[in-house]
Amino acid sequence: MAHIIDGPAKVVQHDDIAHRFAFHPADEQRGLTHGSIRARIGAAAHAVADLTPPGREQAVALTKLEEAMMWANAAIARQQEPAAELHPDQGQV
Repeated sequence: MAHIIDGPAKVVQHDDIAHRFAFHPADEQRGLTHGSIRARIGAAAHAVADLTPPGREQAVALTKLEEAMMWANAAIARQQEPAAELHPDQGQV
């Protein structure tokens, strides 16, 4: 049975839901990629903390970076291609 979600009509299949909510253990390569994401976004978070005054805006900026890190790591974990095709050092900033 498929369900419709809000927004543009999109049918969500149960196998897609199962994949989204399943545990995706990291192999060595994905673990390195997760670490790279955490380090880079963590550096941005330190910059925000150092360069902005405390307050609501700073807290929201840090929350959004945390959210970006979680979504990036979800993308890595859920990727179905072999881990060898992931390249944590590409596009290094």
